[in-house]
Amino acid sequence: MVVMKRFSVLPPSSTNSFTRKALNTALITTLVPLVVLSIALLSPHSSETPYVQVCLVAFTTAITAIFTIVEVRNLLKPVEQLAGFVDKYVSTGEITDLPEDYEGDMGTLMRETKSTVIRLDHSTKELAEASKVDVLTGLQNRRFSAQRLQQDLARANRTQTPLTLVAIDLDDFKHLNDKYGTAVGDVCLKYFADLLKYCVREGDWIARWGGDEFLLLLWDADSRHAEAIINRIRLRLATSEMVHEAGLRLTASFGYTTHAPGDLNFELFAKADAALYRAKRLGRNQAVGPAGVSARH
Repeated sequence: MVVMKRFSVLPPSSTNSFTRKALNTALITTLVPLVVLSIALLSPHSSETPYVQVCLVAFTTAITAIFTIVEVRNLLKPVEQLAGFVDKYVSTGEITDLPEDYEGDMGTLMRETKSTVIRLDHSTKELAEASKVDVLTGLQNRRFSAQRLQQDLARANRTQTPLTLVAIDLDDFKHLNDKYGTAVGDVCLKYFADLLKYCVREGDWIARWGGDEFLLLLWDADSRHAEAIINRIRLRLATSEMVHEAGLRLTASFGYTTHAPGDLNFELFAKADAALYRAKRLGRNQAVGPAGVSARH
């Protein structure tokens, strides 16, 4: 595409202002036919050659009209490109190229619009990512993980792939918070989140469901795989260094369930949560699955 540097056939002396170019176009369109008509009427031979005068005025008007159409088209070209750029971004999120060789205020508008859209796009993506993340632990938050669980369940049902959901609760966390304060509690939550990240496989995901409760989704994993990963987490907890200078060691309870075809996200979570409740009721620091207690301290 050939881009006109001045987006106008008017000479450079007419200024690079879009508004003045438009006004100059309107002025030329109005004045030229009037000047030609005035000259024709004031001519000493005006009464002798009316046909020639009419033809002259008509010809001048036609030429002026053609000039006006071309000039308006050139003036509107960058506006059309700018509108297309914005429409493309709004409808698809894609940032396309804009011509960079326009002069004057239209060139400035082009450059500033593109720069603003790029900054807006960057900020929007940052906000979208931030809305998925729990600030303290860096894990997925509850809202986003609920959506992802629904998507993963649909994919598992479609592909007949097993997946296991694990609900995890830190043991006696309320007592820990009450005794040492929320700052120490936050340190423990972040420590446990980092430990979970270390223990899971690529393709699995972890979320902070709320408070001291976490969700772990194990993709393409049955109960046997889930037990192995839970035991890895528990062993890591048991052999890790003290979490805090007060000499804290963390333990956790686990409830897990493998999805059945047609399970909905809230049904799967309810089964994992019920298993977690049984683990805590049985004394904590253990894991309970569909078949009962699978790992005990």
